[in-house]
Amino acid sequence: MVKGYVNAAHNTAGQNLTGTAEANSTVRIYDSVMGAVAIATVVANSKGAWSAPIGVLNGDGLHQITAQATDVAGNPGATSTAFNIVVDTLVPSAPQAHLLSDTGVDSGDTITKTPTLTGTAEIGALIALREGTSIHTVTADSSGNWTYKPSSMADGAHNFAITQTDLAGNLSSATNISFTLDANVPIVALTTKGGHIASDGLDTTTSVDLTGTGEAGAAIKVFDSKTLVGTATVDKTGHWTDSVMLNTGVTSHAVTVTATDTAGNSKTTSAVSFVTDNQLSDQPGTSGADHIIIDSAFPTVAAGSGDDTVTLKPDAVIYHLDGGIGIDTIDFSLLTQALTVDLTKTTAAMGASAKGTEFGSAFLTGFENVIGGEGANTLTGDKNSNVLVGGAAADTLTGGAGNDTLTGGGGTDTFVFAKGFGNDVITDFSVTDDIVNLEHTMQVTWKAFNLYMNDTLAGVVFKIDASDTITFTGLTKNDFLTHLDHFQLV
Repeated sequence: MVKGYVNAAHNTAGQNLTGTAEANSTVRIYDSVMGAVAIATVVANSKGAWSAPIGVLNGDGLHQITAQATDVAGNPGATSTAFNIVVDTLVPSAPQAHLLSDTGVDSGDTITKTPTLTGTAEIGALIALREGTSIHTVTADSSGNWTYKPSSMADGAHNFAITQTDLAGNLSSATNISFTLDANVPIVALTTKGGHIASDGLDTTTSVDLTGTGEAGAAIKVFDSKTLVGTATVDKTGHWTDSVMLNTGVTSHAVTVTATDTAGNSKTTSAVSFVTDNQLSDQPGTSGADHIIIDSAFPTVAAGSGDDTVTLKPDAVIYHLDGGIGIDTIDFSLLTQALTVDLTKTTAAMGASAKGTEFGSAFLTGFENVIGGEGANTLTGDKNSNVLVGGAAADTLTGGAGNDTLTGGGGTDTFVFAKGFGNDVITDFSVTDDIVNLEHTMQVTWKAFNLYMNDTLAGVVFKIDASDTITFTGLTKNDFLTHLDHFQLV
């Protein structure tokens, strides 16, 4: 018996009821279900104690058990106060259970940032939530509702088997519930630097190409102040891009990015400030970090001091671009034609635009970094530490004497290294597609390569001497084992 309840396992012929009465009196036990017929008769001992086998109580429900004693003289005593027993032999159904809040971006995807479980069961039932060897219990309230809110839970997949044990001790079958917990705020960053955005006044709106990083699959929303101006999705490599039109009628823009992951967690970046100016002059640069967009013909454009970015649109015609003081970037990513940029000669041969405008050869000064276009790029660095980034086509990237970072992009790319090239990094070398053109007298054999290549946490390092190394990010020595032909010696 559990708190006045008897289940099937305990409602047996061996059930006993105990009590006290007058010494040696006869005690008769009655069940309200059976009426005036006694279900048991016993004699109290010399101390008045008695124990009566009441056997199986017939039928589920309330049984009011009373006792009446008759002394040895035959005088009947008063009937005792009823002792209530509820017989419950029915096994309860499996409890209902669900996530209190499925916060995932897709309804019913069982991805959540709040792992609270809730449901219904019999009133007062003990709810057991089992996951592996762990068991957590809660009790259904007076309305049959229950809630389990874990104090801590690791992110990842969770599988619970949930049962209820009713007040009589009957155990139900299990309800199984699975969900994925992701309570971590997603990472997100806007990597495009802010600053001065200057154009020629032909556009009534200002377009800005934004890039960033974040949690793969997260939804990106771009805001100019509180106005939603763009959306994107973080790709599987953790990157996103979006071309947005900033608010019209204002020159100051506070751009923020909010990332929301599949579980509904959100994070917003700090604001990046842009100042737009659609009256481009030959001297649009400021002392800060400027982003200058050129989409028409200008004889000379000077970016000024600060770490500046100059972006050329397809209709740009430029004869002299000056990055000024700082680490400056010339961005050709919006162009589609073949492109040759040689920072040692301070020239950029840009060919024809998509609309047929002849660029000819532009004079470049003060630029350290180059972002190529969609066509075949030939990019050559100088004595500074350059960042050279190719595009989707087959590019040729040549590092200079500084410590350079080279990114080929898509296509079959060729990375060229002359003597004294410095400590360079190739971020995306493909051992099956790309080629290293190296000025060196070594033999292209695996034995020779073992002398020059060493695996590190950053990737495999090809070391000629302390001043000349190439780090292949994310690769190991074994990745080159069957691809030595991709090293071409001159």
